[in-house]
Amino acid sequence: MNQTVEWSNASARVSWLWAGLALGWAVVSIVGHLPFSIWLVSQRAGASGPWAFKDAVPYVTVLAAVGLCLWVWRQSRAASSARLRVVGLSWLVWLACCVMVDRWLTFTVNEYAHYPQFALLAWLWARALDGERARWPVLRVVLITTLLGAVDETAQYLWTTKSYSHYLDFNDWLVNGLAAWAGVMLFYGFHEPAPSVPLWRTRAAWAAAALVLALALGTAVATCGCVRLTPDPGVQVGPGGMGQKVLYLQRAQGWYGHWHPGPRHGRYWVIHPLPALALLGLGLLGVAAFARSASGSGGAGAVTQNTQGHGSRV
Repeated sequence: MNQTVEWSNASARVSWLWAGLALGWAVVSIVGHLPFSIWLVSQRAGASGPWAFKDAVPYVTVLAAVGLCLWVWRQSRAASSARLRVVGLSWLVWLACCVMVDRWLTFTVNEYAHYPQFALLAWLWARALDGERARWPVLRVVLITTLLGAVDETAQYLWTTKSYSHYLDFNDWLVNGLAAWAGVMLFYGFHEPAPSVPLWRTRAAWAAAALVLALALGTAVATCGCVRLTPDPGVQVGPGGMGQKVLYLQRAQGWYGHWHPGPRHGRYWVIHPLPALALLGLGLLGVAAFARSASGSGGAGAVTQNTQGHGSRV
C-alpha cells in the first residue's frame, strides 16, 4: 500500500563513516600536497630521455573531461526535461567559469589537480551529510569544502611551500570553490530535489551568517593589526609571510592585482583578496540555485513511499 508523506528527520542522519573519510581525505590532501607536487614534477630517466609525470597532465585532463561528459550524459538520460535544463545550465556556467579561470588565473597545468582533489572532497561531504539525497545541503557542502581548500592554501603559504610562496594564493581559492561545485553536481546529478526548508530561508540564513562572520573577522583584524595585506616599503618579510609579529598576505608589493609570467599562457593574473572573496560569495549564491526544484518552486515536495520504504518525487 502506498502513502504520501513528507521527508522526515530520519533522512537527516549523518554518516560518520563518510564524514571520517571526508576529513581523512582533507588531511591527506593538505599534508601530502608538497610530496605529491615533488613527485609530479620530478625528472626521471627514460629510454627516450628525461620525463616527468607532469608531462602527462594535459592528456589525463582530456581523458578526465571525456569521462566527466560520459558520466553526466548517463545521469541525464532519466532526467525530466525541466531538470535537464536546470542541471545542464549549471554545468555550462561551471564550464565557462573554468575556462575563464584557466585563461587568466592559471599559472601551470599542474594546478588542474585541484579539480579532482576538491571535487572528491565535496562528493564525500555530500555523501556524509545527505546520503539519501533528501535534504540537499548544497551550500553547506560547498562552503565546508571551500573553507578546507582555504586551509590548504594557507598551510602552503605558512608551512608546506613557504620557501617559494610569495603570497597567499586566492587564485586557488576560486579553483577549489569551482571543484567543490562540480563535486556537488556529480553527487546530486539530475535527481529531483525535495528540500525541507524553503530556499529563500536557506539563502537568508547563509547571507546573515556570512555577513556576521565577515564583520567579526574584519573587526578582529583591524583591532589587533596582526594581519596585513602588504609590508611597508623596505620591510623584509621571510618565508611564511611573518614579519615583526604580523602576517603579511603577500611578502612584497606588486603581487596582488598584477600580471606575472607563467608557463600556461605566458602570463597570469594574481587576483586581489577582496575581489576573490566577492567572487566566492557570488558563487555561493549561484550554487544555491542548483538546489532549486525543476519546477522552479524551490520548495518542499511530497514523497511517495511504499511499504518497502522506497520513495519517489510526485
